[in-house]
Amino acid sequence: MGNLVYRIDGVSVNLYNRNMTDLKKFSSNEKFQLVFLYVSAFFAQTAIGMINLALIFFMKNTMGHDPEIVGLFAGVVSVAYCISLITLKKYTERLKPRHAVEIASAGMFVSGVMIVLLQNTLAAFFLYALYGVCMAFLWPPLMAWISRGREGRALGKGLAGFNLAWSFGFIIGPYSAGIIAETSAAAAVYTAAGISGFLLLLMAVVTASVPSLHAAESSRTLQQSSRLKDSSTPYRYLSWIGVFSAYFVFGVVMNIFPMYAQDILSYREGTIGFMLFVRGAATTLFFVLLGKMSFWHYNFSSILSVQLIFAAGCIWAMFISSFWAILLFFIFFGLMFSSLYTFSIFHGVSGSIHREKRMAIHESVLTAGVLSGSVLGGFLYSWTTYQMTMAAAAVIALTAAVLQITVFVTKISGNTAADIS
Repeated sequence: MGNLVYRIDGVSVNLYNRNMTDLKKFSSNEKFQLVFLYVSAFFAQTAIGMINLALIFFMKNTMGHDPEIVGLFAGVVSVAYCISLITLKKYTERLKPRHAVEIASAGMFVSGVMIVLLQNTLAAFFLYALYGVCMAFLWPPLMAWISRGREGRALGKGLAGFNLAWSFGFIIGPYSAGIIAETSAAAAVYTAAGISGFLLLLMAVVTASVPSLHAAESSRTLQQSSRLKDSSTPYRYLSWIGVFSAYFVFGVVMNIFPMYAQDILSYREGTIGFMLFVRGAATTLFFVLLGKMSFWHYNFSSILSVQLIFAAGCIWAMFISSFWAILLFFIFFGLMFSSLYTFSIFHGVSGSIHREKRMAIHESVLTAGVLSGSVLGGFLYSWTTYQMTMAAAAVIALTAAVLQITVFVTKISGNTAADIS
């Protein structure tokens, strides 16, 4: 009987084996796609992190501008990025994600090179704004591409990989920029532009070679063909408030602190780059840990606790000046920053069928934060002291906690854990 069944089902057994082989190929192909998108995010953020710091040194040391001008210049890219996220959304949604990333990479390469070649203040402002416009074609499509078809733990793990990739790029970028800028700030800008050019080439070659990447549809096409219902969580509002405050402080740390460290504390560019490297390393480590945990999903206590601890850290930063104390603050900041960022990106996209739109909102909010921190921080640092600048950051962080409590009490607290629409 056993032999008879085997002979009758022999074809079925072979078909099962063939299906399992196809499933393994699909799984392997999906993993390759994710890895490729993570690598793309790494190179993109490495270029951005490098050029942001390199241009601060370029504008200050090479072109001789005061902190007010440097602060305004640092904010230009954020203004352009924020406006572009809102005004260009209907265009980026119609592009296949590979085309959007290619457009972004090409524009970032050209604008970076031209800033150094022209060495003209007005042109630099315009080209850095163009750089921000190009970033709007980069992050929302890439982030939505990575999150497609994922929810719950799978979404958390997928986004954790993305966070690990871009944050590792942010470790390498500023640190490399600081080292190269000790010899030549212009060389650091050229290097950042070159990485964007490499990303353009990589995206074009790989997507042309891998059919599934080449065929990835635009967000607009996916939305029109989807019959899924939106089940977004209101915890996204709390998370967006938190990420705004995180990026406000980030704008101070990344754009104002380097000038303070160089002018007042007399640290060299390499030392400043190392401090930012440590911050990035702490951020990256915690991104990995958060991706392995789920207790913070839809958890108000976790969101509020991190926000209050973050505010306390900003107050502490007002009273430290030694190398080791500042280094410890950067580690602390990296941990809190990664938490607030992860809360926002996860709760923002969870349950949503309009993922590129939600990613654009996430990016708009954090960009508004970094813009506010850069511009307001630049003026406060020029008019007062770095300590007063950090005091303003602490006020923003505390205000965010108050807003989170208000939103939770008025909009969320009556819902059950399962009611996250």
